[in-house]
Amino acid sequence: MRLIIAESDIARSTAGAAVVHMNTIRALDGLTAITTEDPATMLQHERRANLHMQGRRLGDMYRFGIQDATWQTTSDAVTVPGSFLPITISEKMSNPLIN
Repeated sequence: MRLIIAESDIARSTAGAAVVHMNTIRALDGLTAITTEDPATMLQHERRANLHMQGRRLGDMYRFGIQDATWQTTSDAVTVPGSFLPITISEKMSNPLIN
């Protein structure tokens, strides 16, 4: 929730408040507080770190236009069965036959 509030603060041009929210999250994990000239980049980093471990990173990757190097091209997605969408980590963990 603090990441959502931080993003809202950035959108309202109150970046200082956003940094406070993100540093609160870092403090919960025992990480040092950081300051930055670019809170939007810090927000993307914090979302990447937090959502990856929750298996919720894919939506952010689409949202911010980030592509993974292992993703296949569009033409492969059409011609190779099973490669249209990335398989989430929760699906991979629940089915040992998926690699």
